[in-house]
Amino acid sequence: MNLFKVKLESEEMMNDRLLSSYIMVVENGSFAQAAKAMFITPQALHQQIELLEAEMGFPLLTRNSRGVVPTPAGQLFYTGAKQLLDQTADLLLKARQMNRQTATIVRMCMSANYRDDYIIDIIKGPLKEKHPRVRIEMAFIMPSAQCFNSVLAGEVDATVFPDIPKVAQSGLCFVPGPQKPYECVCLLSRDNPLCERDGLYPEDLTRGDLFYYNAEFVKPLLEYIEDRVPDARPKQFAALSYCDQEYSSISDICFHGGIFLMPRAFASAFPFLTFVPLVFEMDVRYGLIYRPDPSPALEKFIEVYRWDD
Repeated sequence: MNLFKVKLESEEMMNDRLLSSYIMVVENGSFAQAAKAMFITPQALHQQIELLEAEMGFPLLTRNSRGVVPTPAGQLFYTGAKQLLDQTADLLLKARQMNRQTATIVRMCMSANYRDDYIIDIIKGPLKEKHPRVRIEMAFIMPSAQCFNSVLAGEVDATVFPDIPKVAQSGLCFVPGPQKPYECVCLLSRDNPLCERDGLYPEDLTRGDLFYYNAEFVKPLLEYIEDRVPDARPKQFAALSYCDQEYSSISDICFHGGIFLMPRAFASAFPFLTFVPLVFEMDVRYGLIYRPDPSPALEKFIEVYRWDD
């Protein structure tokens, strides 16, 4: 047996993803909460930790009445793994910053369910005319939260995102795009009697289980419902899907008579369902978010993207 080869294979398997997963479990004290934060299922997270423990050759976690906690060896491993990943992330960030200073490429990502025609028009028009050397590399990924995290980690330069408190709290910059009201719709099954309506008011949302995905996007509506429509009782889908498995998917919610609130731009991703506009104005502005150290190429793109009222 080639021991050197075995050693290499072991090191390759203990990759950053497994270390990051272990750190998330320790810091959340729960597989369910860590899985929710990572947008994966608890089962998938369990498999990653089992693989990591198999590579280590000893248990890293133990259960108690409050959830999961690291073993003494697991605590030592957690401290070292966190330091290692922090150092790696810092090194990558510095290398990316140096590379961006001379780059003529702007790396962007957008949710696969969202198309921003304004971005397309800017790339084809003003950007090409004023800065012909700047090129845009666009990736379409899911979910929109992953776009946000990719900008935060420096994996991409910018993405289109709503101007919500999370942006400033994370130290990211926001430049406004065209003023577009956040148009929320009610996703329904095609046999739901509410489909016959031209629009639904918040007061109509008591006629079935009501769900949303991101509370920050619908905060004004949630505050209105709490104050005036207490019987609606909206629930966050992510928490349910990862914990008690009340419903397995958005389609499952709707096929069981439920209502799912989502941006109109995303509704087309569910061709077997239909939607009715929500008659409630939520003034959430979309624009470009980016780290506070933009490259010269990104600064040129921001220059032509900025939309001033």
